[in-house]
Amino acid sequence: MKPDDDELARSLVERAMPQPPASPCPDENLLAGWAEGTLTGARAADVEEHLTRCDDCRRTAMLWREEAAAPEVPASDAGPVLDLSAARRRVRWLGVAVAAVAVSAIGLTVFRRTDVPTPPGTDARLVAVAQDLATAKPELFAGFGPVDRSTRESLRDDGTRGGVEILEPSGAVLDTPVRVRWTPLPAAISYAVVVADASGATIWKSTSIPDGAAKDATGNATLTFPKALGLAPGGHYVIEVTPETAIGSTTARRSFSIATDVERGIWTRSAGEILARAPADLARLVIAHAALRRGYVLEAERAARAQVEAFPMDTVATETLAYARRLLRSGGHR
Repeated sequence: MKPDDDELARSLVERAMPQPPASPCPDENLLAGWAEGTLTGARAADVEEHLTRCDDCRRTAMLWREEAAAPEVPASDAGPVLDLSAARRRVRWLGVAVAAVAVSAIGLTVFRRTDVPTPPGTDARLVAVAQDLATAKPELFAGFGPVDRSTRESLRDDGTRGGVEILEPSGAVLDTPVRVRWTPLPAAISYAVVVADASGATIWKSTSIPDGAAKDATGNATLTFPKALGLAPGGHYVIEVTPETAIGSTTARRSFSIATDVERGIWTRSAGEILARAPADLARLVIAHAALRRGYVLEAERAARAQVEAFPMDTVATETLAYARRLLRSGGHR
C-alpha cells in the first residue's frame, strides 16, 4: 500500500470511530473501582451520577460488577493462575467504546467480535436459578419461576386513589405482626384502629390516635400492637383504620393471615437453599421473587429493597421493589 493509501486508511478509521461524549466518561480504573466497591466518597458519587446518563459506561460497570462477584479460580499444581482482570477490563472497555476496524485495498470493513459471549441479563439469570432450584429441590420449588417483566409492569399505580391505604399487615405474613402501617390522610385529625378475627369479632381497638403521632422513615403513619394482642399462626384477621376529619370519617379495611409453623419452616428452608445455590449478587432478588410467588409480599419488599440498596443500577431489582410496593397498596394479592 502506498503512503497516500496509508494516510487515507487512517483517515477513514478515525471517521469510523465514535466521537467522545460532550462530558468526559470516567476512566476504566474509576469504573472498575466503583464496580468492585473500592471507590468511595465524592468519586463514587460522581461515577454513580455519570452512570445514570451514560448507557455505555453503565453496561461496562455492570459487566465488571458481575465479574467481581464471580468466584475466583483456585491455583492448581499445573502452575500459578494468571491474573487477567486488567486485560479483561481493557478488552471490555474497548469493546464498548469502539468497534474493531479492518482496512482492505478496496475499502473499509467494520466488524464486531463474535467470539466473546454476551453475559445474560438479570431476568435470564433469575430464570436459570429458578430452574436449578426446581430441579435440585422439587419439594420446595416445584413450578417456581420468577415474576416476569410483563407481570411486574401490569400492576400500575395510577395515583387516583384517595383516603387511607393500609400497607402493613397485608396478605400473608410470615411472622406475627407487631404494628399497623398506613398512608396518612392530610385532612385527618385522628385515627381509630380496630383488629378483628375472621368472624368479625373485635380483638383490639385503639381510638383517638392524633395525626402525626408516629411516622416511619417514608412518612407513613404507624401504630405498635400490644404484646398481648393474641394473634396466632394460622389465623385470619381483618384490620380497619378510620381517619376522623372535620367533615366525617371513612374506613379502610384489609385482611391478612399469619403463616403456620409448618409454612414458616418451609420458607426458612427455601430461603436457605436460595442462599446456598444462587449467585451471591442475585440471592436477595431470588428470595424476593420466591416470596412473591408464595404471597409473602412484605418479605418480598424487604428482600427487593436490600437488593436495590446493594445494586442501585439493577433495573430488574428496581422493578421488583416497585411491584411489591404496589401489591402492598392493592392488598397483597395478585
